[in-house]
Amino acid sequence: MSAPMDFNIPTCERSTLKEKIKMAHRLGYKAVAINIFIPELTQTSKKKKSQQQDIAPAKSLKLSDLELQELLGPTWKSFRQLTRISATLADVQHNFVMQACTALNVDIITLDVTEKLPFKLKRTTINAAVQRGIKFEFQYSPAIRDSTLRKYFIANAQQFVFCDKGKNIILTSGCEKAMELRGPYDVANLGSLLNLNAAQSKAAVTLNCEALLKHSESRRLNKSVSKVEKLEEIPGNETWLLDKLRVHSSLESVNGGSRDIAGIHGIDSSDEETSVDGPAAKKIKLVQT
Repeated sequence: MSAPMDFNIPTCERSTLKEKIKMAHRLGYKAVAINIFIPELTQTSKKKKSQQQDIAPAKSLKLSDLELQELLGPTWKSFRQLTRISATLADVQHNFVMQACTALNVDIITLDVTEKLPFKLKRTTINAAVQRGIKFEFQYSPAIRDSTLRKYFIANAQQFVFCDKGKNIILTSGCEKAMELRGPYDVANLGSLLNLNAAQSKAAVTLNCEALLKHSESRRLNKSVSKVEKLEEIPGNETWLLDKLRVHSSLESVNGGSRDIAGIHGIDSSDEETSVDGPAAKKIKLVQT
């Protein structure tokens, strides 16, 4: 199994958070996301600036390197702490879910499957989110606390899987305390109750989580295209790019020894040396689209 992740560890007191992270590490998780909840919002009303909640910086929510080292021991460096922000919407209707699936700039849509859904699931709406790379989240910890919630959890999740065909689903804990966490293999086995096959169940705690990270990173980057050309084929009106990349325009000077190719469009290579030998030296041109 690839690196398992739990993307829903709710914010709490520092001591309780340490217990959750320690338990997640002991169970075999390689990354967790600390979840910051925004109070319930309505679709029509807008809060005044004085009533808006200030969100704490992400760094203040994470454990420091020293705390993590004391808590996890020698393997602390391989453990990742992430943060996420979740907004709860009051009176959820299908129109808003459709808007979230088709237009909103989000990474995760969480449906409360522990109670009767106030709308009917439609395959076209879900497929729109799947095509945009949005993941649907199911939290299993409420099903552990109460048998009635467990019945709704299984029934609603099975209905969703029927429409979604098991794609783009992540299983998270949403635990209030450390004892509600379950190991990655136990969570994957839970997927069989939701009509997920073995591969989809494992992906719900591994591959889909990795894809979610890539999706969140891509939202922060501009769309661009990379073009590779030989130095001698560069048109005369584009030679200024060589100065931007700090690469000499003369092939003879490149043949004389190794050179450093500096950062390209946000990529910082100041700590690494790239050796360029012979006439095969190339430059990279980024074209905005």
